[in-house]
Amino acid sequence: MKTLLVIIALLSADIAWGEGTLVAPSKELIGLDEFSIEYFKYEARRDAYYPEYPTQGRWEGGSKVNYTLGIFPGLYWRNTLFFSYEKQGGQIRDAGWDFELGARVTKWLDVYRYHRSSHGLEYIHPDNTKFNVVDTYGIRINLVH
Repeated sequence: MKTLLVIIALLSADIAWGEGTLVAPSKELIGLDEFSIEYFKYEARRDAYYPEYPTQGRWEGGSKVNYTLGIFPGLYWRNTLFFSYEKQGGQIRDAGWDFELGARVTKWLDVYRYHRSSHGLEYIHPDNTKFNVVDTYGIRINLVH
C-alpha cells in the first residue's frame, strides 16, 4: 500500500495539485497545512473501559490537537491526538490517535490509509495488549473541490 501511494503521488503530482489542495503548491518536501486545538464538553458518554462510570455525570470533556502535514507534492498526513478528562480533578482517563495517510490522485480522487486507536490509561486488559483500534484503507471521491 505504501509503495502504491508513493507511485500514485509521483505520477499525478504535477497535474493534480492546484490552489486549495492539502499539499503546499511550492512543492516543499514537508509543510504544515493545518493546525488547530479543540476543547469540548460531553453531553453524555459511555465507555467499555470504564463501565463503573455512569453515562452522564463522571466525564467532563476532552481536547484534541489536529494537524495536517503535506509531504512532497501529492501526499498528506492528517493527525488528531485526543484526550478525555474526568470531572473531578480533570484527570486524563483515555487518549488516542487518529491519522489518515493519503495521496490525491486527481482533484476528485484520494487513496488513503486510516488508523484510529484509543487507550484507557488506567485500564489493563488481561493479556496487556488489547485496546480499541481500527485500521482501514480505501478511496474517496471528492464531489466538490
